[in-house]
Amino acid sequence: MVYVMCAFYSIILFNSVIIGYQKKQLLSVKSFNILIILPAIYWIALLGLQYNTGTDYFEYYRLFKTGNVGLYISKKEYGFVAIVNLIKHFKLDPQFGFIFISTIQVFFFIKFLRNMSFKRIDYFLLVYFCCSTAFINQRKYDCIRRRNCEKYG
Repeated sequence: MVYVMCAFYSIILFNSVIIGYQKKQLLSVKSFNILIILPAIYWIALLGLQYNTGTDYFEYYRLFKTGNVGLYISKKEYGFVAIVNLIKHFKLDPQFGFIFISTIQVFFFIKFLRNMSFKRIDYFLLVYFCCSTAFINQRKYDCIRRRNCEKYG
């Protein structure tokens, strides 16, 4: 339900506030950046504070906690290794790894929104929130597919 509320909130915000001001050409880039702060914080919190979502959640949690990223160094995934090392170096809670990655994702999503021209941004947002794997709680869908849902309800 939280994902649906996020999608509706985002679509309403963009249609009523941001698109309205852009049509009247009253919205500068600086104003857009200020208006987008609240939904961006919401998106980051929704993505970064999830618990036990996805089939690899605890594996990534363990990586953020232990800093054991030898496999990722050999695969040349230096960005991920840098994130893990930052979390480990500053002795942050492993959940901050998810928050940091969601912050990067939302940052680039906002850059994309700001630089693209859409006739109907509401359709784009609806497709993004409904089809993006970031906003799908995969753990629940895995249990349904495997018919092993006792602990997921």
